[in-house]
Amino acid sequence: MNAHAIPATIDRLDAPSPDAAPSDADAGDRVAGQLGELAGLVADRDRMMGRVAMLLVDLQHADGLHDRLGGMTLQVWLEHVCRVRGAEARALLGAVDVLARMPSVLVGLCDRWLSWSQVQAICRAARRAPVSRLGELDSLVADPPPPSTSLPSRTAHAVRHGHIPMASQPRSLGASERTRPSAGPATSMTSGAHQPREM
Repeated sequence: MNAHAIPATIDRLDAPSPDAAPSDADAGDRVAGQLGELAGLVADRDRMMGRVAMLLVDLQHADGLHDRLGGMTLQVWLEHVCRVRGAEARALLGAVDVLARMPSVLVGLCDRWLSWSQVQAICRAARRAPVSRLGELDSLVADPPPPSTSLPSRTAHAVRHGHIPMASQPRSLGASERTRPSAGPATSMTSGAHQPREM
């Protein structure tokens, strides 16, 4: 046999048969890789949703927004330009209404120590509280909770058990109000004047 052919022959003999079943180690490596990729993708989603929320909070008070949208509401723009379903667009804007008053929650989302799912749960609980008390709820997030208590459940517990009184119904904004220029955050939310938005 040609000496140069020996290494190639050895490599061919060592190569697994195409019909050979993957070993447990190979299967485990593949699963670990898939789990790692999945975790990374979910983290990327949270990072992107943090940026989306930050942009929407800023846009709430942008001059000329109504004209820039061509007369559309921000919800309609999300539905038609971003292809976001109506219920999802309403839920997103409902969360943004709350995040405009809860900067610690927004920072937690942008810095990725809160997930988008956790932020949605916090916002659902916070929408049952009076606007004047949202700062207190925000402080619950700013202070690390006990290890056994998640931030969303801690926020919901404060509202549910009277530490933060509930409003008569979840706050919401009419579609036209979301695109109307306002004087600032203090006038950006109303209570009970409109039907509650789906979360």
